[in-house]
Amino acid sequence: FLFFVCFRMALVKNRLDDEGDDAYMSVIARSETALLCHFSEEVRRGGVDRISVKLPRCGLTINTVVVGRGYGRKPRLVLLHGWGSGLGYFARSIDTLAPHFEMLLVDLPGCGASSRPEFPREKDPVRAERFFLDPLEEWVDEIARME
Repeated sequence: FLFFVCFRMALVKNRLDDEGDDAYMSVIARSETALLCHFSEEVRRGGVDRISVKLPRCGLTINTVVVGRGYGRKPRLVLLHGWGSGLGYFARSIDTLAPHFEMLLVDLPGCGASSRPEFPREKDPVRAERFFLDPLEEWVDEIARME
């Protein structure tokens, strides 16, 4: 199933190049939702809230999916994948975690349906760390503002 989703996204990317990144990101978001629905009863039953969190300081958008809304009754758990992955990585964990947590599944910059900034090419470890940490810190601030 996962191969099918990735293969479909690659085919769609080639077809949508003329339409721009928004069309491609929309296809990725729909594919992620389909993946989550395939593996999670919680998602099939309750759906997901997808938030495009705009980060004005970084000039990026972070794709975020909220599952198991707790409306303050459940602790919040933020799930961050590794580099080169996406929030779909957590699909099989959702049903186990949903009774206990409101989950925010995040596509890091350059992954999934989030913005795709150019990675710094110079060999500067601090700049490489900031590439990931600056957007994440701003994402936390923006999520707090939304409440």
